[in-house]
Amino acid sequence: NILASQKMNVFAVFLLLLLNPSPTNSFIKRSCMKCCKNSNENQIIVIGAGIGGLATAARLAKAGGKVKVLEKNGIERIGGRLNSRIISGNNENEELKYRFDTGPSLLLLPEVFEQTFSDLGYKIEDFLEIKRVEPSYKIFFGDGTIFEFSHDETEVEKQFEKIESGSYLAFKKYMNFADTNLKVGWPNFIQEKFDANN
Repeated sequence: NILASQKMNVFAVFLLLLLNPSPTNSFIKRSCMKCCKNSNENQIIVIGAGIGGLATAARLAKAGGKVKVLEKNGIERIGGRLNSRIISGNNENEELKYRFDTGPSLLLLPEVFEQTFSDLGYKIEDFLEIKRVEPSYKIFFGDGTIFEFSHDETEVEKQFEKIESGSYLAFKKYMNFADTNLKVGWPNFIQEKFDANN
């Protein structure tokens, strides 16, 4: 069930998705059992139908919970930032439509999506094909400069050095710093299960 936000007289469990974006099945089962124990009237309410809310609601439902998802922005905004808007314009001869992504355009960490599908008993490849695009994206600067991000390191280096000499080394230094943060943050924060019993 996905409903617009409204007053409801049910037991609510507010899931802090930022703290627990990828809960384990055992964590989900314990959460379901705590709130739904010995009652047919209790429901688990997930606030927000963004990608995290939907993934958590699906896991809770799979674990046996009676789940309701509330979204303040209405049904057309389900998916949160993982969405797009179509804006109409018109030409003299025909109506034009432009699509704008409202959130991430790159699929980072596909293994998180694969795990979500797996937790629900599915394979991601049965629903979609993930393809690498080249270039990843283009940046257009006001002075007419265009930067194309590529998977080819040599090409990326040329792009940086064309804009400013030595900038590729600064970029690599930044990326190494970001990689270190990811290696520390992933197991200690992103994958950490914030269980009330710990």
